[in-house]
Amino acid sequence: MKITIPESTSEIKLGDYQKYVSIVNETDDETFQGLKMIELFCHVPLRDVSKMKMTDVSSTLEILNKAFTAKRKFKRRFTLNEVEFGFIPDLENISMGEYIDITEYLGDNKNLHKLMAVLYRPIKEQTRDLYGIEKYEGSETYSDVMKLAPLDVCLEASVFFYHLTKDLLTAMRGSSDPQVMKVMDLVQKSLLQQNGGGIQAYLPLVEKVI
Repeated sequence: MKITIPESTSEIKLGDYQKYVSIVNETDDETFQGLKMIELFCHVPLRDVSKMKMTDVSSTLEILNKAFTAKRKFKRRFTLNEVEFGFIPDLENISMGEYIDITEYLGDNKNLHKLMAVLYRPIKEQTRDLYGIEKYEGSETYSDVMKLAPLDVCLEASVFFYHLTKDLLTAMRGSSDPQVMKVMDLVQKSLLQQNGGGIQAYLPLVEKVI
């Protein structure tokens, strides 16, 4: 049996990763987790994975582990289904609706595709390195499409915005403006959820399980 093993998280789809994290959260059986990792990331039926030699399973998991532990770079743009998506180009002018949705989805594995649908949208115009993206009309517009997005893009964008949110909270401390205080309350609630295990649950800390 020949299988294709991803050597980079850029070769793994976000939707497959979400399925894997859900399985990890449901069971402590590391052997089963390893078999499901191969099934989901290498696209091999579980019944066939169970027939693989132990040495082949082990070597496959080692390759997958290297893919997750390799260094990644934040990507402002990526192409999916022949459509180029761009990260929000002007974060200083982000709308309240965008920010509320981002802080709600950030750190929640089940909503990672929705998070991506807020952070990245189709590029409509560009001049050299500058570009504009579609107006935000809600995460449902591209959330299903984003399940096919490269995992490396999603992970780095999530971490980038997580740290940006913490910096924003620090910058707003001391303000007495009612609107600023409302935003601070939203940010604090979001960070508490993430520090409670949300964002840590899906950061790439995959270990060899066999």
